[in-house]
Amino acid sequence: ISTRFFPSMDGASHLANSNIINQLVFNHNSLFQQFFMINPEPVPNWTSHLLISLLTLVMPAFLAEKILIILLLTGIPFAFRDLIHKIAPKRMIFSFLVFPFTHSMFFFFGFFNFCIAILLFLITLTYWLKHEGYQLQVKQVIILALLIALTYFSHIVIFGTLLIAIAFHLVTGTIMSLLHKTKEFRHILVQLLQKSLVVLISSVIPLLLFIYFFYSRPGTREITYISKHELLNFLVSVRPLISLNPVMEGKHTTILAYLLIAVVIAGIIGFIIRAAKKIMHKTTASEEKDQLLPGFHFWWLLSTMFFLLLLYFYLPDAYGTASYTNLRIGFVFFLLAIAWLSTFRIAWYLGLLAAIAGLYVNTMLIRYYAPNI
Repeated sequence: ISTRFFPSMDGASHLANSNIINQLVFNHNSLFQQFFMINPEPVPNWTSHLLISLLTLVMPAFLAEKILIILLLTGIPFAFRDLIHKIAPKRMIFSFLVFPFTHSMFFFFGFFNFCIAILLFLITLTYWLKHEGYQLQVKQVIILALLIALTYFSHIVIFGTLLIAIAFHLVTGTIMSLLHKTKEFRHILVQLLQKSLVVLISSVIPLLLFIYFFYSRPGTREITYISKHELLNFLVSVRPLISLNPVMEGKHTTILAYLLIAVVIAGIIGFIIRAAKKIMHKTTASEEKDQLLPGFHFWWLLSTMFFLLLLYFYLPDAYGTASYTNLRIGFVFFLLAIAWLSTFRIAWYLGLLAAIAGLYVNTMLIRYYAPNI
């Protein structure tokens, strides 16, 4: 905020593109029309350009960029906190772990469409969680469709991960209902079909655009893979957060990785202790057995994370002009991992220590970034 322009790799390109859009659409500039035209295909990566274009109609470009940056730096933490509140309202303290992820490599690279897509991913997922248990009305389906469409027009990879998360939510919910026999099989199946139909209707247009986007592109592209060993190192160093210097920033981001692992270990130890106590007390009541097992959100997030890990390790990192696929998926993986940790039954002070450690990592990263900016 303290600098006139925010220095990033692609940020200036977004401002330049937005200016070209304004010259073509609003100013009908004949000089620009000799060299540029609006792409008639509804492709992704439009959201930030459209937002900046509209803002620059009434303010300077640098100020429009500042508004976008403020939107991201405040919107993502609040959206993530809302998600945690829906998943585990008693462990809101874990929402503070999102702060290092606001200043990610994608933010400093100026990948504003991707960052907007992350914000929309969190908002849309929370909206689905809040309303999927009810009979969705036309208004709610329209809102869901708009959110999904905006996610697609922001970034195609995050659009895919959003649909994956919702799909696993449906499947996990169905499996849990069948295992617990809460309802008749026929009713469970009908409910699954109804919810699946709602998701399909809400996403049918961007889904068709998604298919057409890849179908219409040339098949001969340069495909680049990253070795699994290096991808594993990226997870340990939380590489999606490293923007300028892997050595300097890695000292702090690695702390975050070990912190997440420590919380998982604490959760497993807590589960073993609770199980041992129940065995010692010879408790056989079915209700108390159910209380020992992790809840629905635990299994939903775990299954989604596992699938994202498969994509992370096996998808190409670059496909033609698209790149950083692995790190983009890894970024979503870490956000869902934090949400997953919030479902663990651990002592409140461990959550507090995790939040303090996360804020410490964020502070150290900011102290490193500030003079470079």
